[in-house]
Amino acid sequence: MLVLSRKQNQTIQIGNDVLIHVCRVKGEVIRLGVEAPQNVRIQRGELPGWSSPSVDEGSGSDLVHPRLFDGDNLLSG
Repeated sequence: MLVLSRKQNQTIQIGNDVLIHVCRVKGEVIRLGVEAPQNVRIQRGELPGWSSPSVDEGSGSDLVHPRLFDGDNLLSG
């Protein structure tokens, strides 16, 4: 596991297609924005079954479109 420290408004790039943005840090809460292609599955780790995809990728029902949070506002990516 790679552990990185980032401050607000900084990013982490994963491969060529995925960007993680640190949008806001408030106390113990960190708001992250994820920019990724539509075919990249993004799911919170605490949800059941997160490590094993159970929905066919072609259906698109478990895919998250690339979006970016700016404070409390959701902006299309």
